[in-house]
Amino acid sequence: MERHARAAELYEAFLNVDDRDARVLYKLALVRFYEGQVDSAIDALERALGLDERLSEAHHLLGVCFGRQGRISEAIRALERAVAQETREALDRAG
Repeated sequence: MERHARAAELYEAFLNVDDRDARVLYKLALVRFYEGQVDSAIDALERALGLDERLSEAHHLLGVCFGRQGRISEAIRALERAVAQETREALDRAG
């Protein structure tokens, strides 16, 4: 757990300098999720997706967080968005 706390500290320090980095917000959310701070993870994920709605991994984790809270319909929607975005990315790579 100490590693997670240090990682969260570093991500928050980075966000104090640049709070518009969606990937850092996603990583902070991931740390918060591993720490059991689901509400805090959701807040960071919603901020990340507000900056870049194409982050499929953020949609995925948001779905997992909602599921953890029993918010099943929201979880399904977030996971569907994750799959749709991952599909778009795969099709783009395939050309």
